[in-house]
Amino acid sequence: MMTLVDVPLKVACIRENGAEMNVIATVNISKGNFESWLIFFQSYEEERKKFVENEIVRKTSESTAEVLFKIKDIDGLTALSNSELVRAGEEVLGVVVELTPQS
Repeated sequence: MMTLVDVPLKVACIRENGAEMNVIATVNISKGNFESWLIFFQSYEEERKKFVENEIVRKTSESTAEVLFKIKDIDGLTALSNSELVRAGEEVLGVVVELTPQS
């Protein structure tokens, strides 16, 4: 289940070579707002759950968000991120995502 919070994020460790990784995704929205992005993001939550867990979403402004999550399957998440559904939705909203591993 995705959790929406309005508090600073705290993160754990990262392990490489296909193991689980904790990351923060910084989401910049240039053609929409946080609420429109959140509706889009929630629309593919069930598919995302196959590849990530412990999602925490934080609104940082009307046009930015942070998402903390643990990657369980990087190959699956990469395929989902490159899917037509996600790419089209991100293009409509002008979304650019930057992933930062956390330690």
